[in-house]
Amino acid sequence: MSKRASKQETELRVVHAAELVAEGQAYSSITTLVAAKYGISRRRARQITSNAYLLLKMILKKGT
Repeated sequence: MSKRASKQETELRVVHAAELVAEGQAYSSITTLVAAKYGISRRRARQITSNAYLLLKMILKKGT
């Protein structure tokens, strides 16, 4: 059984996914890349990808 990611590790994963969103990658592609890179389930990778979209939305909202 693998260990749980720390809050900091999770935040880094979300930032990485957000960078992929900013590059124009598709949602499903980001999910696949994140799952493979970090050795996590696709379900957890989808959660991280969703959080990445929310992070970018929050950043853009602050900018206006």
